Amino acid sequence: MVVAKKKYYYDDRELMNDTQDKVVKKSKKRVKSIFNYKIGMIMGIIVLSSLCIFLLTRYTAINEIKFRIHNLNKEISTTEVEIQDLKAELDKLIRSDIIEEKAIAELDMQYPQYEQIFFLTVDEGFDTEQSIINEEANLLEYENENNFLSSLKTSFEKLYSLLD
Repeated sequence: MVVAKKKYYYDDRELMNDTQDKVVKKSKKRVKSIFNYKIGMIMGIIVLSSLCIFLLTRYTAINEIKFRIHNLNKEISTTEVEIQDLKAELDKLIRSDIIEEKAIAELDMQYPQYEQIFFLTVDEGFDTEQSIINEEANLLEYENENNFLSSLKTSFEKLYSLLD
């Protein structure tokens, strides 16, 4: 048995249009996929480069701050050395033996002789509190007398001014 063969008649134009449409669709898809791939790569490169730039700027900021800290620490150490030098100079100026040497050498000062020394004697039974109270009482009496005399003087001056 033999199967009958069916003949197909196609118009060459339809066949050509169909194949061209398929080729155009495939090429459009391929162009779109290539375009999308390129856009994705460009975006990835932009993101990576911006990330690198961000990291570099942060590292430069950190290094600048470290540099400032280092300079400030250096400045602190130099001021501490200056402070120690000034303290040593102050101690040198305050020490009594150095002052004594300068007084003797530069100012020609000398210790007083025994005849030049004046000694004070204080009674052991002397009460300082009682003496202070007595001085205050004497001051009040003097002020009262002075007030009386000044008031008397002003009244005589007024009287004299009325007589003139």
